[in-house]
Formats: sequence, structure tokens, C-alpha cells
Amino acid sequence: MEWSERTQTSSRGVEGPAHVVLSISPFAEDHAVLQQILGRARWQVEAADCCEAAFRLLRSHPVSVIVTNDALPDGDWVRVLLDTQTQSRPPKLIVASRHADERLWAEALNLGGYDVLIKPFEAEEVRRVVSLACPPPAGRGCVFRPPAEANFASAAA
Repeated sequence: MEWSERTQTSSRGVEGPAHVVLSISPFAEDHAVLQQILGRARWQVEAADCCEAAFRLLRSHPVSVIVTNDALPDGDWVRVLLDTQTQSRPPKLIVASRHADERLWAEALNLGGYDVLIKPFEAEEVRRVVSLACPPPAGRGCVFRPPAEANFASAAA
């Protein structure tokens, strides 16, 4: 896993570090789908296949949001949440599960998680949830650019 420093430009033309999402999942296809969905919105997606790999990355590189599978080879989303809560600016944690239900959603929110995403991922929902979880950098909001083909006129009516 190689860390790359990317930048993004805000609507005011200010350039700064891209927001980083850490995808924690033992499934390579989860990382690929998140990269495809979030890369279009200018998010940098880093991948880890287990808790330990994620913790190593988190010690040296700040992330804004974590999207973690509910079950991991060496732990689960609760272990990730508890470990990240000790950081001065803990990232928002989003739990991803094929078996998402009201119980998981309530548990995640009650313990300090941000939200739950159902797998397989739906692009619009992933972009919406991750954008809302984004902690804005000082003096700037998150940059979210929906795909050009998105039609929001019907939603406003």
C-alpha cells in the first residue's frame, strides 16, 4: 500500500489536501467499488484488509472517514471504532454490511459510529453518506461534485 498526497481545489479556488477515506475490508471488490464511486467525487481512497493494517496506516496518515466492513479477519467494526476514538480528531466511522438491520444501525450510532451502508454499495448513497461525514478543513467545506448526468431538478420540485 503506497500513500500518495493528492490535492483538491475548493469552489473558491483554494487548493489543499484531498479528503481521504480508509476502506477496511477483506474483500478487494469493496475497495475497488469505493474507489470507483468516491474517486469521481475527488476523494482519495486508501485500502486495508484488516484491523492491524488499518491501524498501521492510521498511525502515519490522517483520514477523514473510515468505511469498514462489519466483520474483519482480526476483529470487527467496534474494534476499529474504539481504537480511532483515542485520536485528537477521530475520523467518522461508517459500517458496511450485507446484513444491515435496525439492530446494527442502532448499535453503530449508540457506540459513536456515523452511519451504516448496505452492501452491495449504491453509488448515490455512498457519496451522500461520505460527503455528510466529511469534517470540513479550516476555512473550507468539503468538495462534492456529483456526476454531470445527475439530475437534481426533480428532487427540488
